Amino acid sequence: MTTRMLLPLAIALLPVQAIAQEQGVPEQGRAYAEKVCAECHLVTREFGLSPRPGVKSFKEIANTRGMTAMAIGVWMQSEHEDMPHIVPQPDELNNLIAYIVSLKD
Repeated sequence: MTTRMLLPLAIALLPVQAIAQEQGVPEQGRAYAEKVCAECHLVTREFGLSPRPGVKSFKEIANTRGMTAMAIGVWMQSEHEDMPHIVPQPDELNNLIAYIVSLKD
């Protein structure tokens, strides 16, 4: 890649890096997850099946090899065909990331 191609990518990732590096409150993230995400994902600490078949539980996501707070932040700010476009406020996102990371074994 040329420098000209990398610059827009670096600029686009700056807000994600800032958000992902901030600490959130896991308990508040869990409350948000139960309200917004639990329709499709199993959001509790237990292993089990999500309400929607084929959708990973938060514990599975947290324990995915290489999963980091930054990776979760990037994922949450990207559109996906199989996931509704949810746009949490920055503090909600930080809390949600902190909760998911707290589920890591």
